[in-house]
Amino acid sequence: LEGERLHPMYNSLKVLADFPNFLRPPVQGLLGLMKETRKQKLFGMSRNGGWSVRQYWEILADIEAYRSSWANLFAEQNFDVLLLPGLALPALKHGESKNLNQACSYTFLLNLLGWPAGTCPITQVQSDEQSYPMEALPVDQRDSIAKLANASMQGSAGLPVGVQLTAPPYQDELVLYAMRELEGACPFVGRSSWANKVAPKTV
Repeated sequence: LEGERLHPMYNSLKVLADFPNFLRPPVQGLLGLMKETRKQKLFGMSRNGGWSVRQYWEILADIEAYRSSWANLFAEQNFDVLLLPGLALPALKHGESKNLNQACSYTFLLNLLGWPAGTCPITQVQSDEQSYPMEALPVDQRDSIAKLANASMQGSAGLPVGVQLTAPPYQDELVLYAMRELEGACPFVGRSSWANKVAPKTV
């Protein structure tokens, strides 16, 4: 807000938002040469000075059309709830989210739709899963974001891995019911080895 100190976690977003528009095309070209395709696209979608009133209302119309397409799909297919991934990575270390917010892409979808959702832990990261292998990624995703994701995965054994459940607007009770059914069918057992390390000792 105007006059308030910006939280350090948002510094990089502010730099991106304040970057002069006339310099964006050459920087996008440079990011392309550096094989940073995802950053190139993100940089191209932002702009300094915001949008005009017309652009703003066009975006709102697009969002409403997108929401309607999801609602129509559920109605046509007679779906009750949708199960989809939660975060693309296990719990991030403190301060990492400012550079790895792409891991929240599945949750961003539901924020955009405005649908109720809940997350259930299903399993844990296994000892042989503590990596984010570059060779398994599409070529245009083998970038600095993937390197940060790989670094975040180191030492993640035992951290919970969850899924999301969602339903159309005002179906919160249905989501809670589905979460209870899922937890009954796939009970989450175990305590993170990391949590055992940091848990307060009892006397």
